[in-house]
Amino acid sequence: MNALVVVLLLAASAKERDPVRNYTVTEATKTRPIEVHIAQNFITGLRFNHQVVVGEVLCGNTAVVRVVPTRENTQLNFTALQQTPKDFVTNCNVPFTNGLNVTLSVAVTKQADSFIDVVVQLAPGPSSLPKQAQRLDEEVVAERVTEAVNACKAEGSEALVRQAAEAIVTKRIHERAVTDNVVLAVLDHVKIGSQGLIRFSIENRSRTQWPAGVVKVFFYVPGKEPRLLASVAAYRAPIVGMNEEVSAAVSFDMFDLPESAKFVLQAFESNGGRHPRVEGFRL
Repeated sequence: MNALVVVLLLAASAKERDPVRNYTVTEATKTRPIEVHIAQNFITGLRFNHQVVVGEVLCGNTAVVRVVPTRENTQLNFTALQQTPKDFVTNCNVPFTNGLNVTLSVAVTKQADSFIDVVVQLAPGPSSLPKQAQRLDEEVVAERVTEAVNACKAEGSEALVRQAAEAIVTKRIHERAVTDNVVLAVLDHVKIGSQGLIRFSIENRSRTQWPAGVVKVFFYVPGKEPRLLASVAAYRAPIVGMNEEVSAAVSFDMFDLPESAKFVLQAFESNGGRHPRVEGFRL
């Protein structure tokens, strides 16, 4: 009888562990690590019923355990990388895209598991949002913000064009005045809102240089004396040589000027008496 018991015990101890297992994670077992047995030159596969966030799978000792994802990130393959003491154990955390995660207790043994099918029967919490989904949501939000900004810019540009069409008035003048062979030509008169701009040129046809002085702009209405609007130095070249021509411009405030106003532009020679003057032009 004793001999029979010994034989039975030896048979029980010699029984091999099943290399293929099914494991279910429930509320009762969610804090219990899933035991995984791996070995060198042997692949142990774990298949999950949720998609794994592969980039965030963490193991305590990465020098011993190698993890390779397969099957659209629903399966992980484990293998031991080097010789380790018998029954070496490390933990691995496996997060899922639905916010859940499981803990593995990975042991390096002589007999490795071939395959473990893990079914997680836990409902994600209300605040457990998938990290990949969060990144996707951020991308969607960024795209919508960009679209909104572009739309605002487009609307702003259209509004600016509409305002410009209403506020900008320009007129070609082509009025000239000559003083001792110095020609003042008023080319354009532009109004942008309440700001006026007159573009003109000076051509020196005399035999001496014409040193540029200030430029004065006046306005007047019939029956009244001209009033000064601006007096500025607005030349690109301070001296106009013989047979040379320079362009320049002068700006001034036209706020509350009457529509019947006429303008006077006079270019003064510095330390000289040649001051050509164009008057009577209107916008």
